[in-house]
Amino acid sequence: MRVSTNRLAAIAAIAIAIPLVGGCGRSDSADSSAQGPERGSRVGVANAVAVVDLEAVAQATGRAKAIQRQLERREKELREKLTEVSKSMRAELEKVRANLGEDATTKEKKRLQQLIKKAQKRSRANQRAARLQAQRLREKLLRRFRESVRPVAQAIAEKRGFRAVFASDDSLLWHHPKADLTDEVIAELRARDALGEESDAPSSTRPSQSSGTGDAG
Repeated sequence: MRVSTNRLAAIAAIAIAIPLVGGCGRSDSADSSAQGPERGSRVGVANAVAVVDLEAVAQATGRAKAIQRQLERREKELREKLTEVSKSMRAELEKVRANLGEDATTKEKKRLQQLIKKAQKRSRANQRAARLQAQRLREKLLRRFRESVRPVAQAIAEKRGFRAVFASDDSLLWHHPKADLTDEVIAELRARDALGEESDAPSSTRPSQSSGTGDAG
């Protein structure tokens, strides 16, 4: 049930569309749309859209490692609980088998086999329940992370004049580098972490990407 760090890449597929205040009329300026806004400046296109690489944000701010630690801790607890239940069931079966002895009747042996099958079924059900609990926790943590990024991305986008912000993923074929708010979101989250005396965020910046592409790592 171990969750690989690579699986955290799934957070990049979660869209964080943010409707902003203002009109949504279409601009006739195709040139300004192609160029994109300068960083720190407002957008001249009324329906301009920005993107944020959520995976890069999670990695650069330490959120990915924090989520991974919580998942691993919970999975360890679940594994220990499963082991304890399994030992208890085996002990019960051994007790029944010992009481039967070598002179057990066919009916008694059949009853023992039924108990064994019931224990196996219960064990499989417990394993499914444990996996479901781990999956629900993962979804909860990723949702919480996304919600923590949303207001930061919204504030930056509003300041820049963007109309919406989406998470970059494999469905995004291309975006102009100036429409990428990822570095600004990382910087803001780190600043907030510093104020909150949190030390999870590493000092390195997000992984470099080829200029002019929108591929998600």
